Amino acid sequence: MLWPLQQQVQDLMAQMVVMQTRIRQLEGRLAKNSKNSSKPPSTDGLNKPAPQSLRKGGQNPNGGQKGHSGTTLRQSAQIDETVNHFADTHCSACQREMVDHAIAETRQVLELPKLGIRTVAHQQWRSSCTCGAVHLGAWPVGVNAPVQYGASVKAMAVHLNQHHLVPLARTTQLMQDLYGVRLSQASIQSFAQEGASALHATVAEIGLAVQGAGVVHADETGIRVKGKLHWLHCAVTSTLTWLAPHAKRGTLAFEALGLLQGIKGVLVHDGLASYKGLDCTHSLCNAHHIRELVYMHEQENEKIWDPWAQEMIDLLLQALGEVDLAGGPLNEPRQAWFEARWSTLLERGEALNPQTRRTGTSQDASLGARGRLKQSKAANLLKRLR
Repeated sequence: MLWPLQQQVQDLMAQMVVMQTRIRQLEGRLAKNSKNSSKPPSTDGLNKPAPQSLRKGGQNPNGGQKGHSGTTLRQSAQIDETVNHFADTHCSACQREMVDHAIAETRQVLELPKLGIRTVAHQQWRSSCTCGAVHLGAWPVGVNAPVQYGASVKAMAVHLNQHHLVPLARTTQLMQDLYGVRLSQASIQSFAQEGASALHATVAEIGLAVQGAGVVHADETGIRVKGKLHWLHCAVTSTLTWLAPHAKRGTLAFEALGLLQGIKGVLVHDGLASYKGLDCTHSLCNAHHIRELVYMHEQENEKIWDPWAQEMIDLLLQALGEVDLAGGPLNEPRQAWFEARWSTLLERGEALNPQTRRTGTSQDASLGARGRLKQSKAANLLKRLR
């Protein structure tokens, strides 16, 4: 009688292991946010995570740090308006008239100028010659209509809408409140298109300069274009930023945009499979790694077993600090120390999170949709770090 029950218990235990794995996956999915994964902050919703700093407490005192120049207000030599505040004309003690006047102290108040629209009238003159010929003055470039908005109005509207990401409706309201200019949303959109056309040559030059840089950072983030998901691709250096939207995220977008294929130096990215096909030197982004390590430390109960992920974060930040302080690569002994420490932490993490192996059965519960073995997030991260 007990023999069938023993088999039933084994089956139930196997089901429980599968369910526990599934529960951990779902709990981990709920625990993801912009601080411990690549999810954008807009997906955090109302349950936004509290701000966290990777710096340890007590490293820096409160207030301005040593070497910080500060931004204390100072009096200016350029005075636009002077308001005099005179003393009484007669002495309050003896009632005699005051005779010796001098400035005792000067205080400055920084104010914004009065904003408003300025109308510039352009007049075309006609001149006639005694021979009967008539000559007209030439209009300046850009003056094409009896009444139109000037370059400064267009530039401010585009600056607010495109650079500061102020919505169209609020941009129109700001332009009216600040300057008394009544713009339509369609006008602002046409100004943006006009600016984009004028910047085609500049964007092309930025792209060429990025391609020729020794180190380029690439990434992509989801955006909405007419209600549909697109991807905003970026390639940046320490001084340049190149941006372009595309409906696809990977190889098709790279080929259509045509920038990343021209990079022959070091390309820093998040390990997306599409980047691997590019002919360049690859470097994985440690900012992405640190976010995933934060997730591992918070969600995988590693505080109970082995804090390898937190120690990996500390090691990466220590290396960054030493490289910044040195202003370049570290010497070989120091590099060897970091590599040895790195390998030790990887071994500890891999011992706790081994790669899933095939069982040899036809019905392998670990197989994914494409026949690949599904690995835990920790195992995938460790493989990338390795």
